[in-house]
Amino acid sequence: MNDVATKEEARGGSLPPLVLRLKEACGVGLANCATCDCLGSDDDGAEYTVNSWPVCTKIERFTNLRSFPFKKEMKCWEPGFWLTKFPDMITTGDDADVDAAVAAYHQACTAACQAEENAKLSHEEGGKDQL
Repeated sequence: MNDVATKEEARGGSLPPLVLRLKEACGVGLANCATCDCLGSDDDGAEYTVNSWPVCTKIERFTNLRSFPFKKEMKCWEPGFWLTKFPDMITTGDDADVDAAVAAYHQACTAACQAEENAKLSHEEGGKDQL
């Protein structure tokens, strides 16, 4: 496998329906690296932690591209809880409050995934009727 991502591979293009559903469900404006759960950081170890750099934990080859982290919307985007509207639900900071926000986040993501799955199934069944 090639360790360097190509420009074509990194281009977002039109977003898949699931990413659009997740963006709406999570209240995210741009589905880019800044709001992605896969954006992390790396460094040279405890004795050299003066500098760290961003890494993609989903598609590691992206880290090698000069323009990473990407500011444009990406097809591979995954919502990160702390980068959505759900942390705003936490008002007191107690465990029950945090658990309720996390549960709402999971429910929204699950509903978006289920809606996309249902759309795919209805599209597949519609195609069978035409055969």
